[in-house]
Formats: sequence, structure tokens, C-alpha cells
Amino acid sequence: MILVDDEEFIVQGIASVIDWQSHHAELAATALDGESGLKEILRHQPDIVITDIRMPGIDGMELIKRTKELLPNVRFIVLSGYGDFQYAQQAMNYGVKHYLLKPCNEMEIIHALEQLMKEIEETQQKELSIRAMKQNLEKVMPQIKEQFLKEYLLNKRYSHKDWDYYARLFQLEPIVAPVCVLTFQLEHEMVDYEYYFALQNIAVEILQENGSVFMSTTIGQNIVILMESAALPALQKDIFRIQEIYQSYYKMSFSVAISEADEIRQARSLYKETLECLKHKFYLGESAIIAKSDLVGQRQEDMLPFDFDSLCLCLRSGLADEAAREIDDFFEELIHSQMNMNKARSHCLTLFSVILKESDSAATEHLLKRAVQIVDMPTLAEMKRLIVGTMEEIAEAHYREQRNSYHSIVRKALEFTDGHLEDPNLSLNYLAQQILYLNAHYLGKLFKSETGMKYTDYLMNARMEKAKELIEKNRKLKIYQIADATGLSENSQYFSQVFKKHTGYTPSEYKAIIHDGQEDED
Repeated sequence: MILVDDEEFIVQGIASVIDWQSHHAELAATALDGESGLKEILRHQPDIVITDIRMPGIDGMELIKRTKELLPNVRFIVLSGYGDFQYAQQAMNYGVKHYLLKPCNEMEIIHALEQLMKEIEETQQKELSIRAMKQNLEKVMPQIKEQFLKEYLLNKRYSHKDWDYYARLFQLEPIVAPVCVLTFQLEHEMVDYEYYFALQNIAVEILQENGSVFMSTTIGQNIVILMESAALPALQKDIFRIQEIYQSYYKMSFSVAISEADEIRQARSLYKETLECLKHKFYLGESAIIAKSDLVGQRQEDMLPFDFDSLCLCLRSGLADEAAREIDDFFEELIHSQMNMNKARSHCLTLFSVILKESDSAATEHLLKRAVQIVDMPTLAEMKRLIVGTMEEIAEAHYREQRNSYHSIVRKALEFTDGHLEDPNLSLNYLAQQILYLNAHYLGKLFKSETGMKYTDYLMNARMEKAKELIEKNRKLKIYQIADATGLSENSQYFSQVFKKHTGYTPSEYKAIIHDGQEDED
């Protein structure tokens, strides 16, 4: 409380007659004019001021006006004579509700004081309630923003006006710059929520370093981030950092689709665009970074048809030389296409991610760091050297891992071959694809390294040895029967030629020699 009146006896009377403490009030200061009163008000910043209207210098009305400009929450009780009703009306314009006519008694002042104190208490309670509501809202605001973004991207009933309303609610600055949508998709479908939560937090934190991330949410198995648009190489670099960190902690990979840039109100269309991009992951493999330009139907010069399956098979088989030839073909296609640098860099990053997928988890962690280097390399030649070096490390690891199991594969090949010599379809391709489920070229190299001979040579030798065995056991067998039993029934003449090359004799001559010089008419 502060009391201001130019009549000292009134100030002293009011100050002494009222038991302030019993009414839960404290008289902090008194003043005998408006100027001194304003100083005391600014010094103590009271809840309530009792002031006279008529005073020399700064009168009560000016005091109220200046106080309200600086301290709008201060409340006033005005003291005035009968002739000052016009002042009272002006005071009411400043929110003054309590106007007491002089002379006034103790009870009138106390009654006005109690009403103001009740108002103050109600206002404080309201402010506390609003503050608590704001605190609770701040706690749940991230979840509200996530839910709104999810609803906005999925539900057509939200309009542009809705976006403006929620943008104000979330205290977002007016978004003028173009935005883009990034959709992250984990390669593993059945994972706990914590893996999505961690990826979302890591992605937002890193992307926020170089641009504004407005909102993020999870939709099904996708994590969606709405952010200020940025250049594709910069986004790729950030995404590889995210992959490196996430892989090191959670041993999981993910693909990312990046939309084109557009205004904020087109966010729903941008999200749909990323979903179309993610469908293209089938062609680019896991851990891909996919933009709209990668979709089927792009300009011809931007397309780069390449068989990643063959390269992956070479890597898994430990065939570094074969994998190197596949990479040579890739870069020949890339150079021939003469596409722009960013697009070529994107294809190289895709190739690197496909190669990296074939490494074990221990090696992936340090190999991932090389992906960031690719983004900054100025020439294709440097990119190729890094990619080939990475490939050789991975292929060598697979070769060492499989070397001890080579003999079992060859043994299976020998056992099946010896047991099916009569099958005319038996060949290296048939054995590899239909029986052992291996690459035929890989099986051929493996077979020769273990046996010292080509599979075709072994097969023909085995068939001729079986033919000799049949002739020795049964003199009455016809040549076509022997050819049929050794898988060469379609051409008996060819069988006879191969048999003579193998033994030095025709089948008939061999019969005669084995069976006491007696030849048969075949």
C-alpha cells in the first residue's frame, strides 16, 4: 500500500486509524504530492495506491495515468470531494473502480481495500492457473506438434487456415523460405519404439545444425521431418553423419527420401512425394538416399542402369577381381552418361551404400566414415579409388571367412555329379543354380582351385570312366545304351568320338579288347 494526499492530517489519519496488518496489508510509504507519490510508487511497486484527485503539480489523475503506463497492474482507490465527479469519471476510464468521497470513514476505506485485495487474489489465482496450464502445455507440446504434423500430412480435412492457426499456437515464425520433407525408413520392420525415437532425435539434432527443423513425427514405420530446404549435397552429408552415429549405437541401417522444395502449405504433397521415392529403394538397395529425380520416368541422361545383385554376389563370394570389373562397368556407364556432378555423386554414394551393406557390423562402423569423404571429392577417379579400396577390404574379409568351407562345397559338387552322370542336363550352370544355389562362375573357379581341373573336364572324364565300367561289366550293352547311361544319348556319334579321345579306342574296339578280341556289331 502507498498513500498519497496533499493534506498531511488526512495522510496521518488514514495511516494511523487502520490496522493494516490485521487486514493483511502493509503501508509501504506515504507522500504529500503527486510527484513524490510517483517516485514512491516506482520504488516500491505496490499492489494498491490510495490517492487524492486534487493535488498541486501532478494531480491524482496524472498520477494514475503515468502509473498505469509504467505499472499497469497497480490498483487505485480515489479520494475526492463532492465537486470532483468529472475526475471520477476519468479515473474510471483507467480502470479505477473505487471512488470515495471526503470525508470518508475507516470502514469505507477498509471495505474498498478488501474488495481490491479480493480482486488481486483472484487475479493471482488465475495467473497461477494459466502459468500451470502453460507449463503443462510446454511439457506436452512436442507430442502435440508431432500429432498435428501427422494429422496434417495424412488428413485432407486440414486446410491452409488450420496450418496458420497451429503455427501461431506452436509459436512458429512465419515460414517464408521453401521447405522440404525428409522421410526416414528403417530397413528392419519389427523393431521397438526406442529405435524410432533415437533415430528421430539424432536426425533432428544434426539437421538442425545447418538449417531450421520445424517439426517431426513418426507415421507407421517412417520418421518424417519438415525442415527448411537445403542443397542436396549438404543434406546427403548430414544424412551420412546420421547413419554413422546411428549405426555405431544401434547396428541398423535406413533409407531416406528427400522431397523437392516448396512452400510450407504443400507439405502434404511433399510427403506423398517422399513415399513414391521410397518405393524406388527396390532399385537402389538399402541405405539409399532417394530424391524425386531418382524415380522411374526421369530424364534419360540421369538414369544409370546397373546390376547391383551381381556385384553383391561377387563380394559375398570373396571374388575381388570380379567385383572390380563390375565397378569398372559402373563407372564406364557413369562417365558415358555425362550427367551433372551432383547426380553422379549421388549414384556413387548409392554404389558405396550397396557395397557397405555386404560388410559385417564391426567393419561397417569405420567404413561409414568414408561416405562423407565421397561427398567432398572433386573427381570421379578419386571416388572410384575409395570405393574400390572399400570393396577389396570387404571381399577379402568374405574370402577369409569362406576359405575354410570351400572343400565342403566342392565335395557336394563331386558327390552330386558322380551320382547323376546319366542326367543329360547336368552342367556347371545346372549344378550351381539348381542344386547348390551359387554363382556358376564362382563355383567354376572354386572347383578348379580345389581339384585342379575345370568342371566340364571332370564331368566328361567321369562319364567316360563310367562308360568303360559299363562295357567291362556287360559285353552285350549297345553303344546307344551306354551313351544313354552317361548322359550323352542325344548323339551316339559324339559319344563315340569323345570315348575314343579319352581311351584311344572306339567303344566297339574297347569291347573287343576287354572281351577276348570279340567285337560286336553295334
